[in-house]
Amino acid sequence: MYTKDSSNYYSWKSNKNNISNNKDYSVLNKPVLRLDTFEISDEGLNVEGSLVSGELSLLGVTDFYYNTISSQATLKDQGGNIVQEQQKIGRFWNSLTIPLDSPLQAGTYTLEFSVNYPGLAEPFQVNREVIVHSMDNNEIKGLVVEAEDESGEPLQNGHVMLFEKQLPNWSWFYSGYASNRTYDAGSIGDGKFFIPNAFLLAGKQYEVVVYGKSSDGMTDVFYNQPVSSGQANVKFTASSLKKLTFEASQAQAGQEVRVSLQNSDGLLVAWPFPVSFGADRKASMYIHTDNNLLVNSNLYDEAADTAYYLEKAYSLSSSATQTVNLAGPLVSITPPSGYDSAKLSINEGMPASKYYATQGISATVLYSLEKNGTSYTLSKLFSNLAKNERLSFDKNFSPRNSAQSFQNSANASVVNSDYYDNKDNYLYEVSSGPGSQFNGLNQTARFQVQTNEGSKKMLAVVRSRRCLPTC
Repeated sequence: MYTKDSSNYYSWKSNKNNISNNKDYSVLNKPVLRLDTFEISDEGLNVEGSLVSGELSLLGVTDFYYNTISSQATLKDQGGNIVQEQQKIGRFWNSLTIPLDSPLQAGTYTLEFSVNYPGLAEPFQVNREVIVHSMDNNEIKGLVVEAEDESGEPLQNGHVMLFEKQLPNWSWFYSGYASNRTYDAGSIGDGKFFIPNAFLLAGKQYEVVVYGKSSDGMTDVFYNQPVSSGQANVKFTASSLKKLTFEASQAQAGQEVRVSLQNSDGLLVAWPFPVSFGADRKASMYIHTDNNLLVNSNLYDEAADTAYYLEKAYSLSSSATQTVNLAGPLVSITPPSGYDSAKLSINEGMPASKYYATQGISATVLYSLEKNGTSYTLSKLFSNLAKNERLSFDKNFSPRNSAQSFQNSANASVVNSDYYDNKDNYLYEVSSGPGSQFNGLNQTARFQVQTNEGSKKMLAVVRSRRCLPTC
């Protein structure tokens, strides 16, 4: 990643994992610490790792995720002196950002990433070598990307991102992404960008994304195409751009439509790109890609306390200008009747008392309501919103998706479960007064489920998620 003054760039290569094999990890089926991603951005040095055992990732084990596990990332110079370090305990232990006080000087550094939890005599550790190159070094090799705006001039305010295709894994199912971002940099001037060869490995498949502003600075310009190791240059020209305009009668100025790229398997290959609506309820961009588009927008009408989730799959045609109307057939989703302060949201949109969504889409509905002093939050996955829906839930919840986690030490385990009713509502949270809130952090909760069918007292241990079941 280039620093803000573009004076350095960074690459890295692996050293042998510094993991001792003579310790007894039998309680965890001998997991290994893996460094999943490592990159340097404007925020600092970003590190993500995981504990794995064969095909099993221990990221999904509840207490590892929330309570007991800790991690530390340390960056040292060639003399072994600590340049920067960062520690994280509890939630998101596997992802750290080490802020860099100033751009790193050219040289060789060592990144030490370690993970610990109660019961281990020594932490797991992985070391990586970090090589910082000066931009004046003539031996620097990589991919040079050039991009024009719609008028043929060098792209202004540009940025480049590189996405690496991943082998099929559990994250594909939960996130819908088939790629990870591995490189992110600003322009080196005159619409030019540079990706070091260290990030373009032989045998890997990549997608490059370049974005910036139009000649008048008012419209977004977006380029995308596959790239591979060994390429020396890519040039994006104005002649390949198409002007794409989105229309939505429900949109208000400043609200956004998100444009995602889909491969032939329907998986996302890059991060969503936001485009803002204007006062005319239109959002425009210049775009070049051979991928299909998946477009969605969460819109909210504050005066009516009504929200909309609009989604559409789209493939670019050969026309130079194209318009996509997002306001197709809609269905309504309303909260259960007979409750107080009922709100719902679709796919993480703004909570509202009533929602409309594009007919036929898949959606996760999160809804909250109150009755007799007890607050409930539930979620439900719809694989096909074909008709108007009024949500409802019943009083009988039973455990599903049980999983083992570890409480306070490596030798004490407990089985936790998600709780669903017979209508496939997931019990997300219950609260009935001070001190009684139950948010799934492996706490035992006593509460009473109250529905129009009656009520039932429950005693449960519910496993929480940090996001909805579809994420």
